Amino acid sequence: MAEYIGRIATTGLIDQGGTAVRFTKEAIESIRDQVNGDRCLPFSVEHDPFCMPIGKIHEAWIEPFEDEYAAMARIHVEDDARSAKHARSGTELVCLNFVDVPKPFVQQFENTDRNLMTVGVDLANFDSTERYTRFIDAVKRVDDEISCRNIGRHSLGPEPLIQFVLEHPGLCAALSVGWWVLKRVEKFVRYTIDETLRKTADDISDILSARIKTLVTAYKKSQADDDRPILIEVVVPGNTDLILLTKIDRADDFPDINLSKVTIEMEKYGDLLQQAEEVTFARTDGGDWELQHLKTRTGKVFGTLESYKRTLKRLQCAQKDSELKKR
Repeated sequence: MAEYIGRIATTGLIDQGGTAVRFTKEAIESIRDQVNGDRCLPFSVEHDPFCMPIGKIHEAWIEPFEDEYAAMARIHVEDDARSAKHARSGTELVCLNFVDVPKPFVQQFENTDRNLMTVGVDLANFDSTERYTRFIDAVKRVDDEISCRNIGRHSLGPEPLIQFVLEHPGLCAALSVGWWVLKRVEKFVRYTIDETLRKTADDISDILSARIKTLVTAYKKSQADDDRPILIEVVVPGNTDLILLTKIDRADDFPDINLSKVTIEMEKYGDLLQQAEEVTFARTDGGDWELQHLKTRTGKVFGTLESYKRTLKRLQCAQKDSELKKR
C-alpha cells in the first residue's frame, strides 16, 4: 500500500464556469469531521466514474493555507491488488481488500422512497453563470419538481458530465438485490422473477429515458463548447445503489435504458451483489452493459481487470502533476 498527504479542500474563491465559489471554514471542518467518522471518503482518480475507487481518505485535519485554511488528509492508495477469475461470470476480477483501512465507504446517495429526479452538473462545464442558469431554467420547464445540484469535481478540465439520480419506488423495487430461489435457479434481481413488477419497471424506464433524452438535449445547448463525448450517469438508489454509465457524442441522442439487458449483467455477479453497497455498469457499443466495479458493505472494492488497468494508467498520469506528497 501507499499513503499520501493531500489537500482535499480550501477556503477562498474557486472559479467554476465563470462563477466564484467559496468554501467557508465551517464547510471544510464538516468535510474533516466526515472523513474522521465511521466511514471513509473514496479516492477516485480525476473523479472518473469508470475508474475503481483505488483509495480511501481516512484521516483529516485543518491547517493554515496562505491567507486561508485547508483541509488536509491522509489518502491510503491500495496497490496490493489480488486478481482471480469470478466463477459465476468467468470474468477476471481484481479485489482491493484495504486491510490497513477497513472502514466502509461513505454512502453517496440516499433513497427517500419517493418519486424524485435529481439532475447534477458541474459548473466547470459551462462558460458562464448565464449558460448554467439557462440550463436550470430548461430543466424547470420540463418539470419544476426536478431538483438540480452542482457537482463540484475540482478537477482540471473535467469532461462533460450530467448525472441523473432516479428515486422511483417501482424502479428501485424491480432492481433491488435479494436472494430468491425459483425452480432451483438462483435469482438475485426481483425484475427477473416478478412479471407484474417487470412490466411496471419497463414502463417507468421508458418514461424516464424520454425525460433524460430531453434534458441531455437541453444540456448540449447550454454547456460550454466542447467536442468531447458527454458522460451520462444514471443512479438508481436502493439497498444496492446501481450506477449506469453511458458516453455519447454531441451529435447522438441518449439511448433508452433496456432494463432486461441491465439485469442480465447483474445476474452474472449475483453472489457479489449480495455484498455490494454500490455497483457501476457501463453501456457497450452494442447496447449491452458491462460491470466496471463495486464497493462492498465491508469496505472492499471489486472491479474488472480492464477497469483496474484504466485506473492505474490514469493514476500514473495524475501523479505527475499532483500535489500529493508520499508519506
